[in-house]
Amino acid sequence: MHQFVWVISAYMIAEMAGMPIFGKLSDMYGRKRFFIFGILMFIIGSALCGTADSITELSAAPLRTSIAFQPLVFAPGKLFQNVHSSSP
Repeated sequence: MHQFVWVISAYMIAEMAGMPIFGKLSDMYGRKRFFIFGILMFIIGSALCGTADSITELSAAPLRTSIAFQPLVFAPGKLFQNVHSSSP
């Protein structure tokens, strides 16, 4: 039971480390591209969480999911702002 702490810890560490990285990359290369990338990677990471057979796999899958979640945090708000600021 004490090993389940690593599942949450891996998710939180990757989420905090990825925020500034994905924020900068989405500004450089386009928010829509990173938003679509985030959706696909989040689906894959969630599927890996569901099919994990060991605690090691269960700790690694949320790590991938949290990295994929970063574009989903930044992109929608900025995409919404871009659409409404460019309309006449």
